[in-house]
Parts: sequence; structure tokens; C-alpha cells
Amino acid sequence: MSFGTIEGAIGSIGGYCVGSHAVIEHQRLSGSGYIFSASLPTYLAQIVIKSLDILDNKPKRLVKFAQQFHKFLETCNFEVFSHPVSPFKVFTVKNENRSELETKIHKICSEENVHFLQGEKGLVINLNIELCENEKKLQKIQNVLKNAAEQVV
Repeated sequence: MSFGTIEGAIGSIGGYCVGSHAVIEHQRLSGSGYIFSASLPTYLAQIVIKSLDILDNKPKRLVKFAQQFHKFLETCNFEVFSHPVSPFKVFTVKNENRSELETKIHKICSEENVHFLQGEKGLVINLNIELCENEKKLQKIQNVLKNAAEQVV
């Protein structure tokens, strides 16, 4: 059985439950009538449908973009801690003076108006669909990161 919510992800209320016929029937017949029996109002159902239409294939495109950016970071000799499909890229330099070099990279990038976080575990870039679709902005970020890595390492 699987279940989830649409409240935070799609901006509506309620959730869903998916499972075998027997499990769903048990849920339906045994669940509290005041908690589990109300249907989603029509206007909220329309919000969910419209949200899914707007999303279209963007999640798949963001996953592909995250994988490509992951490979880019590796070609710059960064050690990438995050999963290849994650849009949150946590990375560092392959060096003993890691913290000092991260600070230098962060400073160089900030001076070039490329901003990301410097945390305890490494440098963090949050990828998004807008960056995926803006080739000029992406090229700038990649060039600045590559130059910073070459200067520091």
C-alpha cells in the first residue's frame, strides 16, 4: 500500500491511498466516517488537475538536468556527495584543505554573481527548472564554477 498528500506538493488539500482492492476496501469500510469519507471539493480537484497540467514533464526534465549537472561537477574534479538525480548538489574539492578551498571557491563565484550555499558538508547548489531552461544563465554558472575550480585546485 502507498499513500501521500497533495497539500504541500500541489497546493490543495487531502491525499491519496493506493493499494490492492482488499486493502482499499478495508480502508473504506473501517475508516472513520468523519475523517475519511469527505470528497475533495470540485474547485480543489480542478486546482490539482491544472497543477498537473502545468507540471507536464518538468520533473523528468529536472531529473535529466540534475544528472547532467552532476557529471559537469565531476568533470571539474569536484567530489559530489548528492545523488545524481537530486536537484540539490552537495559537492566539495578533493583536497585535505577542503574547508579553506571551499571558502575560496565560494568567494570567487560570489564576486561573479554566482551564488550558492557554503555549508558544513560542502558547497550546495539548488537546481531548478528555470535554470534548466535558461541556457545563457547555465553557461555562466558552469563557466564561473569551472574557472573557480581551476584557480583553487
